[in-house]
Amino acid sequence: MNKLLEIKNLNLSYKINNKSLQILKNVNIDLNYRESISVIGESGSGKTSLIMLIAGLEKFNSGELIFDGNNFKNLNEDELSDIRRKNIGIIFQSFFLLPNFTALENVNLTLEINNINNGLNKSKEILDKVGLKHRFNHYPSQLSGGEQQRVAIARSLVMKPKLILADEPTGNLDKINSSLISGILFEIVKDSGSSLILVTHDNKIANKAHKKIEINDGKII
Repeated sequence: MNKLLEIKNLNLSYKINNKSLQILKNVNIDLNYRESISVIGESGSGKTSLIMLIAGLEKFNSGELIFDGNNFKNLNEDELSDIRRKNIGIIFQSFFLLPNFTALENVNLTLEINNINNGLNKSKEILDKVGLKHRFNHYPSQLSGGEQQRVAIARSLVMKPKLILADEPTGNLDKINSSLISGILFEIVKDSGSSLILVTHDNKIANKAHKKIEINDGKII
């Protein structure tokens, strides 16, 4: 089985004031193991909604989403949460670091939740890979935006998940840090053997992926 993710005729809509608002329209995507896909499109085109569906954080209305052999429409919330915790790493534009935890503690918390042994050493190793060996004991308020995003990347990769979902991970960074962080992300994803779906407005970053798709008004064009 070469496909990690199969999305077939996926539709998402919301009811607002008794009117149906269609967010995603018959979306079809295949993602292989160890493959990267970038997703581009204007704000409001449905990119983030797609990420939320793949993460199992939202329910789609119709279609199929099969991740690593698991059909999401047949799973309950606990089963989706278990898959997400063990096999999906998520990187958001906002870093979502715990302010009272050090960089090392923020990363290691993921391993603690999953009862992984020797977690601190693994957390130190991944922080070292993102260039933060000298920042283990610093709190988020003591880190730059680029450093905070590196901690968030390390946190999402420390479990070596099968899939990384990155939603505008460089959106809050300047051009220099954007290029640096995206390079680190692609390098570590490759080394870890994970697959990647990356949402971005930056075509230079998008072009680093194996495949690039564009969403417009909820459709892949």
